[in-house]
Amino acid sequence: MSRFLMFSILILLLVLGYLFIASSPDKSQDQSDASLQFNDRKIISAQIGSKRYNLFVSDTEAQRSQGLSNIETMLPNEGMIFIFDSPAKYGFWMKDMQFSLDLLYLYGNNIVAVREDLSPKTYPQTFAPSYTASKVIELNAGEVMKNGVNIGDQIKLK
Repeated sequence: MSRFLMFSILILLLVLGYLFIASSPDKSQDQSDASLQFNDRKIISAQIGSKRYNLFVSDTEAQRSQGLSNIETMLPNEGMIFIFDSPAKYGFWMKDMQFSLDLLYLYGNNIVAVREDLSPKTYPQTFAPSYTASKVIELNAGEVMKNGVNIGDQIKLK
């Protein structure tokens, strides 16, 4: 009888342990592929339209060249900001992208051009604004429309 009781307790502990592990929240659901890949990057908070975003900073040539290539996911409140040394008509392409993007071209903190819903299928086409820009923000496709963002709007960066 004692062996049966010990065996029953062992089975009960194994079942309880499994239930505890299975019911634990998955922390990775709160992190995107971008969050994990760029965990060492500076992040700027930005008010864009009606929404606040956390933007991964790309301010070196290597970071700007990599961009969001080969990233599988980005949370709805995430994006990337490319900061350039001097204003120019910077072209962007969708090389090695896994999802569509909206692009905001900024001169200072003012939006001078917008490109919406750029698909990875557009590669190798390059998208450049008609006006010079000193910064470019990439967001998940659809964010511009959802938040009523327009040319001439000012972005608040912190």
